[in-house]
Amino acid sequence: MSTRTHNIALLTSILVIFFIYYFGSSSDNFYVVSDIVNILTAALAVFFGFIVVKKSDTNNIQGKALLFIFLAAVLWMLAESAWGYYEIGLGIQTPETTVADLLWYLGYFSVMIGFHYIWKIIRPTISKLRNYISFLVSTATFFISSVFVYYDTFSPERSLIDNIVINGYVVFDLTLIVVGILTILSFRGGNLAKPWAILAASIIIMLIPDFIYSKYINTFNPADLYTILWSIGYLLMAFSFHYYSHVLDDMKAHSKNRKNNRKNA
Repeated sequence: MSTRTHNIALLTSILVIFFIYYFGSSSDNFYVVSDIVNILTAALAVFFGFIVVKKSDTNNIQGKALLFIFLAAVLWMLAESAWGYYEIGLGIQTPETTVADLLWYLGYFSVMIGFHYIWKIIRPTISKLRNYISFLVSTATFFISSVFVYYDTFSPERSLIDNIVINGYVVFDLTLIVVGILTILSFRGGNLAKPWAILAASIIIMLIPDFIYSKYINTFNPADLYTILWSIGYLLMAFSFHYYSHVLDDMKAHSKNRKNNRKNA
């Protein structure tokens, strides 16, 4: 498949999801559709992630970065499934803290490790000053958002555990959004720069509705249009994994052709 075909497939999928949300959001049972779409798009990301990880060398830095972000996709798919089990399987409103939260948090830590390896790739290509600024901005975001959460969103009506879990999303979401943006801005070309940038963008897109949900959990409605960003984020992640796999195939084919040309020379 050509790059153009990939782009058309991605845009078509996004439009389909948009129409599902737009025309189905008035239904009282729309949460069922929302849960299923999130699970399926997350599963799609896992499918393409598995393919690209299988093709990659997980002993090198890029392979390790891919592996941990793929593991995050697996954990988030399981979290979406757990959420769907409560709402669809048990037919109850999902409690404020569940096993799904544990899976989402494990996914956060896996993404953090993935970004750590990505920055190992980026670091030699940018100045020391830019490295320091990126580190300081990320650290400042973490601490400032922590203080903001403590004074603005902690609720005395919740238990301490519920407060930590729910408001921890705000801290991690904001921090990883900033890290993701800095990552995208710091890429300096190369065959794999574009799929890496798309992958980082997909994570940012998924974290935005997470942040909104955590801030306004008491008034959350799965039919709110911003919730479509979860599915779009998973789709974009699947696309980035597939794109990465396509670039790897091209690089291997180019390398093989060069070897054959040397033999024939």
